[in-house]
Amino acid sequence: MLLASLIVGALVIGIAWATRNTKEDALSQYTNHYLAKFASLSDVFGIGKIIAIVRAVKDGSILYYMDRFWTMYGDTYTMKFMGTKVTFTRDASNMKHIFTTGWLDYHVAKGIRDNILQHLAPGTIAVTEGEKWEVSRKRWRQSFLHLEQLFDMPFFEESSEKLARRIPRGEAVDMQELFFCLTADLTSNFTVGRSLHCLDPENQSSEDREFMAALARANPVTAMRGILGPLSRLNPEFGYKADCNIVTSHIRRLIRERLSENQRQESNQKNPDTRQQTFLDRLVIHYDDPLRLNHDATVMMMSNEELSRPLSHSLFLLSRHPAVYTKLRQTILDQIGYEKPTYEDLGKFTYLKCVIHETLRLLPPIPLSMRIANKNTWLPKGGGKDGDDPLLIPKGQRVVLSIFGSHHSPSHFGQDASEFRPERWNDLRIDTPGYSPFLLGSRSCLGRQLVFSSITYPLVRLVQMYSRVESRDDADFAAHIEMSLSNMNGVWVEMFPDLHAQNTDDLR
Repeated sequence: MLLASLIVGALVIGIAWATRNTKEDALSQYTNHYLAKFASLSDVFGIGKIIAIVRAVKDGSILYYMDRFWTMYGDTYTMKFMGTKVTFTRDASNMKHIFTTGWLDYHVAKGIRDNILQHLAPGTIAVTEGEKWEVSRKRWRQSFLHLEQLFDMPFFEESSEKLARRIPRGEAVDMQELFFCLTADLTSNFTVGRSLHCLDPENQSSEDREFMAALARANPVTAMRGILGPLSRLNPEFGYKADCNIVTSHIRRLIRERLSENQRQESNQKNPDTRQQTFLDRLVIHYDDPLRLNHDATVMMMSNEELSRPLSHSLFLLSRHPAVYTKLRQTILDQIGYEKPTYEDLGKFTYLKCVIHETLRLLPPIPLSMRIANKNTWLPKGGGKDGDDPLLIPKGQRVVLSIFGSHHSPSHFGQDASEFRPERWNDLRIDTPGYSPFLLGSRSCLGRQLVFSSITYPLVRLVQMYSRVESRDDADFAAHIEMSLSNMNGVWVEMFPDLHAQNTDDLR
C-alpha cells in the first residue's frame, strides 16, 4: 500500500512538474512581464476570504469591504478562491486596456454571461462574441440612431405625473420602488409602444402583473447564474424556468400586438400613421425572425432595472445634500421655470449633468465587470515590486474590473473621491481616466444617451414639483447586487411639494 502511494505521488508530482514546464515555455515570450502579486499567502484556498465575502454580501458592505484591499495591496492584486486565481484591478490604464486595445484577448460572454440568459434571451448581443456579436451590435447601433424619433415626450410627461401622484404628502416613501415602476413603464413603451401600468396598478392587466412578478422572481436567479458561472448548476432554481417562460411568452405577446398594429396601419392608406416609433419598429427593418425579435426585446425590457438605479441613487444622494438640491432646483427654474422641458432642453441642464455624472461615479449601476483571458496576455500595470510594471495574465485567468473601485480611487478623483461633489465635473470630461459607468470601447453601452435622457426628464419634473427632499433613513448605502446595484434598505425620503406646482395640474 505504501509503495503504491509513493508511485501515485511520484506520478502526480511528475505530471504537475511537466505541466508547469509546459506553461513556463508558453509564457517565456513574456520575459518583461511579472507574475501576479497575491493578496494573501496564508489563506491558500481562499476559504476565509469566501466566508468574509459572503458575510459582506449579506450585510450590504461588499463594495466597501473590497475597497479595503486596494489600500492593503494596491490597485491591482490577485487572490485565490478554491485554487482559482482571480486578478482584481481598479487601475485606469488596465481597465482602458481591457475595454479597448486589448479587448479581443478576453472572453466577456463565454464562461461568464452565456449561462445568464440561457432561458431568457440566448444568442442576443449581451451573451455572444465574435461574428454573432458583431451582427447584433450593428443592428442595435442602427436601431439607436436618431434617438429623438424614439423618445416619446408625451409619455414621459404622463409617467412623471403618475409618479408624482404616487408620492404621498407628509409621509416617507421608498423612491427606489417607485422609480423601478416608472422605468418599467418607460422601457416597455420604448420597446413595444405600450405601458405595463406599473405606476397605475388599478389599470394593470393580470397578464402584465404576472409578467412583472415572474421577472422579479427570475432576476435574482439570473444574476446568481452570472456570479456562480459553471457552479450555478449546484444552485437550486425552483420555478426559475417557469418564470422565464412567463416572461418570454408575455414579451412574445406584446411583440405580436405591435406587429399586428403595424400591419393594420400599413393597410390603411387613408389615415397616416401618427404613432410614436418604437425600438421594435427599428429592429424589424433589419430582420423579422420572431425568435431573434423576442430575444432582443427581452434584453431591452430587462434593462429597466439598470435604468432605474441612477434615478433612485440620485434621490438618495440629493436627500442627504440639501444644498446641492437647492442649487440644482434653482438652476432648472432659472432655465425653464415650471415649463415642461423639450427634448432639446434635456441636454442643456449643465448642473444636472454634473449631478448625474457624480451619481454614476459614486454609485455605478454596474459596479463590477469580469473577463476571462482567452490567450496568454498582459496588463499595463500591476507587476513588479511597486505594481508599476506590466502584469502577466495567463490564458484562462479571470480578471475582475472594479468600476466602483475605480470611481472611488483617490488617484483618479482626488482625496475627496468618496464624497458627493457634483462641482468636480465642471473641470472633468466624461472620458476622464477611471470613469466608465457605461464601460468603454466596442462593448460599451449603446443606449447611454437614452439612459441619460431618460434620467434627466423625470428628475427635472420632480425638482420643479418639489421644493425640497429629506432623507427618512440615516443608514449608509447598503449594496445589493443582482442585475444591477441597488440599496438594500431602499431609498426612503419625504418630498415637499412646491406651492406653485400645487396650483398646477402637476400635483393632484
